[in-house]
Amino acid sequence: MSFYIKSLFFAIPTFVFLISLEAWVAKKKGVNINRSVDMISSLSSGVTNTVRDGIKFSFVIISYSWLVESISIYKLTPIWLAVIIAFVVQDFSGYWMHALLGIPPAIFAVLGPLHLFMQFWYHTQLIGKLGFLEYIIVTPSHHRVHHAINPEYIDKNYSQILIIWDKLFGTFQPELESVKPVYGTLKPMKTWNPIIINFKHFCHLLKDAWHTKSIFDKIKIWFMPTGWRPDDVKEKFPIEIINDPDKQIKYETKNSPLLISWGWIQLTVTNILMFHFFIITPDYSNVFNSLYASVIILNIFSFTSLLDHRKYAFIVESVKLTLIFGIFYYQNLNWYGLENFLSYGVTLYFILSFILTIFFLNDLSENSKQNTLRLF
Repeated sequence: MSFYIKSLFFAIPTFVFLISLEAWVAKKKGVNINRSVDMISSLSSGVTNTVRDGIKFSFVIISYSWLVESISIYKLTPIWLAVIIAFVVQDFSGYWMHALLGIPPAIFAVLGPLHLFMQFWYHTQLIGKLGFLEYIIVTPSHHRVHHAINPEYIDKNYSQILIIWDKLFGTFQPELESVKPVYGTLKPMKTWNPIIINFKHFCHLLKDAWHTKSIFDKIKIWFMPTGWRPDDVKEKFPIEIINDPDKQIKYETKNSPLLISWGWIQLTVTNILMFHFFIITPDYSNVFNSLYASVIILNIFSFTSLLDHRKYAFIVESVKLTLIFGIFYYQNLNWYGLENFLSYGVTLYFILSFILTIFFLNDLSENSKQNTLRLF
């Protein structure tokens, strides 16, 4: 966990620099690559995943240490060989397989976050094909295919670092000059909320598994390609599917510059809270760490719901503020070891977040009423 925290202090500023550089280059070239709210949503998703992975690593390392001692077939002693095999195995199948190979937990603890951060660089539209590297590693070109919803690109290029796995198992597809990747999902995600986005596909599968009358389909649905649905569910519960990617209408909400600015401020503060969370994690119990992680997740859920114009942002803010007051009470009006003035600053910020959520929801409601009146 210590290495994970240190790597965050290096990785996240690097990511911010690269994102800013990409935006600057795109502007110079006159290329429109990302909408502001799109970036807030994507970066918020990154924070959510980082918090989740940080908690996961702390639990995984404990169980992994036991597995190495208990069921290792062979223990690798040359450190250089252990690192190479650990990297390749992690890229292939992750945790369970290289437990079996007896790789020291310390190597896994280091390579885990490194492997995760190495997957950032190829998320760009500005880098073309990279010659011979296209045959070895996952490149931006390969990963554009992974995110595209064109029929030619669906369910392709799952590899994370080494592209060899897709080539071995028949899921490789090069980016075609004649087919420009169209990004999105086959089932339109009409939200900026990364938590809803991450769980929506699972919820679709769960609902279909529940509604289908076929016992076989209830099991089959979890192993079928993207887009497959049981016939009885497909007829009774139709959902919107994008059949022609070129005619895709991107999700959009009319947000004021002030609301978008508030979204960026909330994202920045959430990143600061995330850093603080990882710093104090070793000093607090799992319960208090889970409460802090919940505050971060609720904060993301709230401000991205506000960008969606969802009234339940108020409910989420209310739950978050109640949780925060509870944490402060049990820590004697202190926020996880911060100095008093900083603790009070955190409290005031969350109160401001609650008040501004009410303000923006009210403003959005008034604008909606005025637009309705104009129609008549």
